[in-house]
Amino acid sequence: MGKTKLEPQQSNNRITHFSHPHTLELITHQNFAPSQLCSGCKIQANGSVYTCKSCNFFLHVECSQMPLQINHPFDKEHSLTLLPKSIYPEGNFRCDACGETGDGFSYHCNSYGIDLHILCAVLPQYITHRSHRHQLEIQFSSPYPSKSFRCDICKNIGTKQWLYRCHTCGFDAHLNCTKLQSHFHQNPTTSSNSRSAPDQQYQHHCAGVDHMNQEIKNEISSLRKQREDEDKLMAEMIMGGVNHENQRLNELLGRTSPGINNGTTAAPQFGGSQNNEMSFPEILRKQREDQDKMMAEMISDANYLQNQQLSYLIAASSLNNQAINQQFNQTLVSYGGSAGAGAGAGAGQGQIPNLYQNTIGAGLFNTGAGFAGLGLNALFGNLKF
Repeated sequence: MGKTKLEPQQSNNRITHFSHPHTLELITHQNFAPSQLCSGCKIQANGSVYTCKSCNFFLHVECSQMPLQINHPFDKEHSLTLLPKSIYPEGNFRCDACGETGDGFSYHCNSYGIDLHILCAVLPQYITHRSHRHQLEIQFSSPYPSKSFRCDICKNIGTKQWLYRCHTCGFDAHLNCTKLQSHFHQNPTTSSNSRSAPDQQYQHHCAGVDHMNQEIKNEISSLRKQREDEDKLMAEMIMGGVNHENQRLNELLGRTSPGINNGTTAAPQFGGSQNNEMSFPEILRKQREDQDKMMAEMISDANYLQNQQLSYLIAASSLNNQAINQQFNQTLVSYGGSAGAGAGAGAGQGQIPNLYQNTIGAGLFNTGAGFAGLGLNALFGNLKF
């Protein structure tokens, strides 16, 4: 977007750069790890890269060719100087263009305290973006009194940062929202036959951003597919365990239900009526409800059976007591008949000779003394309980 002061040309395969103390060697057509970032733009190394293998230092060829000084319309009074590291104690800086923090190369104005990412410093003045039909022009501040704007691409608010704007429609966009899928136009102040070096460098880096974003999308897609496979396998394992437990419980109920329900109804089958379209938590909840319901029915049937057996015992005890009372009454009646017949009937005539001998021989029956002094064996010797 302005005139630049370029560095002297150096050897193509090996260079020395002011940002690093060692000689850098050119590497091309190599796949770099995502963690291997260019020290200039902080984007993943790709394409042609200068590197210092001993220091794990990487620098895009385009970043190595960034001018040491540029004149930028954002600061018309001073030249901006290329710095390999932040001058601030924190070790980073806030870019006055995009508003984000950076720790790579920057263009700096010491007088005004301006700091720009090297990519933001070479943004073109005009672009055409697929989200809008008109050409967008870069603006160094918001046109609104609040000094903020709402991005019409991401719908988020931007404050104290540059933007691309369509003055005709009032269309506003963050810088970073327009970096992808844009077409860059020549700065009107430059020759139409050639594109400025910053514009070329920016195009290269946007291509690198596109490549990196595509790799990120592919990685995310791969991770999502892996996660879906893991979730599916886990669901199958859990359902297998649930089905096995249901089968075991059904077998147990099949053995116990005939005794409880007198064999009239079959044991309910767990998991037999589940809807395949239900979610897994709903299936587990329904299984739990069925199990709780079945357990309550089993307990209720067991209580009913226990109460029925207790009623049978009470009835049997009552019948037994009636038989004992009847036998006792018959014995008393038989004994009374023997006593009325007189002593001449003989001991063999009575039903309970022990009682007869003890009462008649002692004279207790006729005297009204009762049965005091009689032993239980004497009184109930012939009764069978």
